[in-house]
Amino acid sequence: MSGASPNAPTGTVSPFSAGAVGAGTGDAAATATRFWWVRHAPVDHDGRIYGRKDMPCDCTDTAVFSGLARQLPREAAWVTSDLRRTHETARAIVRAGLPGPVDIPGPDAPAISDLAEQSFGDWQGLTY
Repeated sequence: MSGASPNAPTGTVSPFSAGAVGAGTGDAAATATRFWWVRHAPVDHDGRIYGRKDMPCDCTDTAVFSGLARQLPREAAWVTSDLRRTHETARAIVRAGLPGPVDIPGPDAPAISDLAEQSFGDWQGLTY
């Protein structure tokens, strides 16, 4: 089977075909990247829109974090947003038994502000 895309001009190779740059060995498991997204623990927001407001979260339900620690991959790369609730959630997962970084955020768990929730501007703090 040709690596040319049926819609591509003659002589071009689809970036998704075997042998294309980054295509790997053809074994999908060898080239797949898995993302495990964990949203922060619950926030006591009193029915208010909180968006980017840096609020703490409730990490007291240890059964939830133990379950996550059992399910998440052991050799994961860790990143958080720059919001406190994501750091607290990540630390709770590590405390529950998943091997992870010592410092969150830190050199092995960078805080990326682009991952934070959106700001709701003037609506932030209003009830809904």
